[in-house]
Amino acid sequence: PGLIWVGTDDGKVHITRNHGADWEELTANVEKAGVPHERWVARIVASKYDKASAYLAHTGYRNDDFKPYVLKTEDYGKTWVDISSNLPESPVNVIFEDKKNPALLFVGNDIGVFYTLDGGGKWTQLKANIPPTIVRDLLVHPVENDLVVGTYGRAVWVGDISPLQQMTGEVQDMPFY
Repeated sequence: PGLIWVGTDDGKVHITRNHGADWEELTANVEKAGVPHERWVARIVASKYDKASAYLAHTGYRNDDFKPYVLKTEDYGKTWVDISSNLPESPVNVIFEDKKNPALLFVGNDIGVFYTLDGGGKWTQLKANIPPTIVRDLLVHPVENDLVVGTYGRAVWVGDISPLQQMTGEVQDMPFY
């Protein structure tokens, strides 16, 4: 309670930990991590697992900058780490943290959906009959446990992600599961 992250369309990032009584601007810290000045904050998401952690997606499409900007903080925004690793050159519109596997993240960009099983070390495109399209929103249904993908005026895609949620580091190291 009281923790609010805010991102704006001119690239500013702020945090409050006391219900909005005091705000701290984190924009300079984000720019130190490699995001150019005034790139639109597409999404900022508080972690479900650690109150000091959050994920941040910036988009530079208004500046003809198609580099993916995906960052993570674990210290309330004092420092940020780039977790975009091998994402393709395409603006990122949304980032979503899985509710069962803390290392499983999803991003939606202008060409589809990508996921990582290691917190952003390596990203893989989620094909599963999703055509190359602009993805604007993602969520995991709280009851059905399906990934819901909202595209830009084309469709909604829904699919079971239970196998991905089970792919922890321990499971990946097992010879058989």
